[in-house]
Amino acid sequence: MHGAMTDNHHFIQIPPRPEPKPCTKAEPFQLESLVRHEEEMQREMQERERKEKEEAQMRIFRAQPVLQEYAMRKNSKLSNGY
Repeated sequence: MHGAMTDNHHFIQIPPRPEPKPCTKAEPFQLESLVRHEEEMQREMQERERKEKEEAQMRIFRAQPVLQEYAMRKNSKLSNGY
């Protein structure tokens, strides 16, 4: 009986392991929306700087000469009690 059991056993052949494949390397990429976002942020920053410079220029005090006619009118009003 022992001999009959050995005749019925079939050994399964396991194929050899394949060679490991090289790791894939990630390729750099840029999403178009990110590029557009960066460009828009840059444009907004430049626009903000331009407006700030314009506002700073407008805040600079520039003395204007007083016109004689205006000064005379103002002085005459003061002498009349206004």
